[in-house]
Amino acid sequence: FDISRTNWPGVIQASLIGGNMVCAIPSLPGMNYQLLWSADLVNWQVVDTALSGNGATLTWNLSPSGTAGFYKIQVSETP
Repeated sequence: FDISRTNWPGVIQASLIGGNMVCAIPSLPGMNYQLLWSADLVNWQVVDTALSGNGATLTWNLSPSGTAGFYKIQVSETP
């Protein structure tokens, strides 16, 4: 995954730690980050709560559900 933005390395990193998948992304202050899941790339469901960017790396720890799927991170401005 790669999101282009000046002076921001918007690369999403996925790794396995202790049997869980961990998604991490550097954040920008003033932005919200919401993890979404889909089984078919058409219907998306919210995973956990949105995280507020503060310049640090944000992470989501995902337990295996046994169901194959796709993940994406929706980035929006803080209201």
